[in-house]
Amino acid sequence: VHNIDRLETASLVELKWSGKALGIENNGEEKIEVPALGDFAVSNVSAMIGDEQAILIEFSDPISKRQDIEGLITIENISTNINHIIDGNTVRIYPTQRLAGEHLVKISRGIKNAANKTPAVYANGPTHSYRFRYAKEPRRRRHLRQ
Repeated sequence: VHNIDRLETASLVELKWSGKALGIENNGEEKIEVPALGDFAVSNVSAMIGDEQAILIEFSDPISKRQDIEGLITIENISTNINHIIDGNTVRIYPTQRLAGEHLVKISRGIKNAANKTPAVYANGPTHSYRFRYAKEPRRRRHLRQ
């Protein structure tokens, strides 16, 4: 969704969709929090399931490309390195081994935006944590829960 203004205070945007025009039964709605101007935060985390596994972490602001984020995003109980790509406000992480079952991704407050600002204090301490599950499923994007 484009052209959503960030205001001085956080706000909610309600999205509603219907697949009726395309002849499909895909209806729904979702409320998404839009951070206030100046608030740098994790806005969404989702897992790509398919041939290539990836975890997409979306932030409220573009991420600084001048920083080394190695170790700032980890997958619990995975000892191998994870590769990453920073693309604007999105960080894509790619595990170097195939994942199955439930995992916990941890996002450290040390990640900085393009203005060199770190996220506000996370509700659960110095990291943001999200649980996800990989299983043999068709490729799709799944939103993760905190």
